[in-house]
Amino acid sequence: LLGAAVLPQYVARAAHHLLPIGELTSAWDLMSEVVGKEKLSNMSMELLLITVNIQVPLGYAGIEFLRREQERKNSILHVGEGRLSANQFVRFALVFIFGIALPYLMQRTIMEGVNGYAFGIFARDLQNCLRIDSLFPSDQVLLSAVGESNHTVASYAESFDTVVAQSYSIIERNLFSIPKIALLPGMLWRKPWL
Repeated sequence: LLGAAVLPQYVARAAHHLLPIGELTSAWDLMSEVVGKEKLSNMSMELLLITVNIQVPLGYAGIEFLRREQERKNSILHVGEGRLSANQFVRFALVFIFGIALPYLMQRTIMEGVNGYAFGIFARDLQNCLRIDSLFPSDQVLLSAVGESNHTVASYAESFDTVVAQSYSIIERNLFSIPKIALLPGMLWRKPWL
């Protein structure tokens, strides 16, 4: 019971070391000023649901791919020891290529494309909020502030897009890495001298 009370504290501390929480919070605040907190929360939850359901399974598929690839690489040692003939190794390699490598690459390409499409919709919706709702609100036009500036609407939108894309990229990469990080405690338990 004590462990359950202490665990969230350690998870939060680990998250602060693994993720740039301060920068992500600043990016969230910036986006919520432009879009609005409720709308941003709804849009972000939809994107997060899609991203989690794509990146975490791809991480597990990547682990299985790496295991099979290492198994294939280790089989060349069996050829040298005489336990496997060269023809058997070639058949094993062909099975790996057509049964494991190509399906993994196709799955990863298709799913990354779906994830990229979902992020593209999210980013364009945010940019529309910036360009239309923020600069041309119904009660007043803030375009005069941009007109007096050395920057254009496009430069503001480009900077905004950069913040959104980099923040999303950090989260996406970490979601893809969760399965690999989850292997670490078991690996250390089995081989603590590593």
